[in-house]
Amino acid sequence: LLTERLEKLHAAMDASRVVSVCAPAGYGKTTLAVSYFNRRTTMPWRICWYRTNQEDRNLSVFIAHLTETLFPPDTALFVESRQVLQEYADGKLLPQQAVAMICQEMWFHHNRSATRTFIVLDDFQNVSQTLEIRHIVSFLLDNLPPCCRFLILNRTNYQVFSEKQRLEQAVLEVGSEDLSFS
Repeated sequence: LLTERLEKLHAAMDASRVVSVCAPAGYGKTTLAVSYFNRRTTMPWRICWYRTNQEDRNLSVFIAHLTETLFPPDTALFVESRQVLQEYADGKLLPQQAVAMICQEMWFHHNRSATRTFIVLDDFQNVSQTLEIRHIVSFLLDNLPPCCRFLILNRTNYQVFSEKQRLEQAVLEVGSEDLSFS
């Protein structure tokens, strides 16, 4: 059931490059994301959903899973991108280089297509204590194509974005009071 309050929240999400949803378990973070995607039927888009867990605190595991999420192995379109990024898995690239390569590959794909990409980082509280991962997410926001949007679903309120990014990148912060479903 789409209420007026939910429609307003969806409209605010449409106008934002990043939506950070922070609330305790059971408040409807995932429900909000799913309802938002269910109503998007007119524009070409894809969802890259990455549900983090405790092992993703390891930087190399996080980057490998992020790469797999953005460039799925079962999609022929991303074969070259996965080959380029395999160098990181082989230990030839530093984490910063791998993240820069991810951005470069995303630009390559989005220059050829009008598809909007939504990157969902679900259960981000599992990795948000790791400073390097917060820096990676911040770097991605500054360097991915403008057609890439972020939804960060989180139980803890770790600051990922700078004040400058909040202003320039249209960061919408949704809290538990905004999710109170009756």
